[in-house]
Amino acid sequence: MLRDCPACKKDSISLGSILLSNCECPSCRRIIGVHSVVAAFTYPIIILAAVISSIIVYAYFGYTHAIVLFPVPLGALGYIVARYSPLQVKELHDRQGHAPDA
Repeated sequence: MLRDCPACKKDSISLGSILLSNCECPSCRRIIGVHSVVAAFTYPIIILAAVISSIIVYAYFGYTHAIVLFPVPLGALGYIVARYSPLQVKELHDRQGHAPDA
């Protein structure tokens, strides 16, 4: 699944590339990432949800199940953030330091 690049407006940003960090748009070569305000609020919530769900699973089923199920809320909520949060241009230059084509 692809998202629109905020710089060039093309469907070129894959969800897997923005799931964990910023990425480079293959069309315009700019660094794109999740909006800073959204990231500041959602990433602590994701970690908190993972810890709380692990504590609940540990209380009912034991530590083995809690360890196995720890990544589930991380992946699910991380996907929701990558899919629905607004994107922004983080840097106007690509990773090699070249200015984008005008």
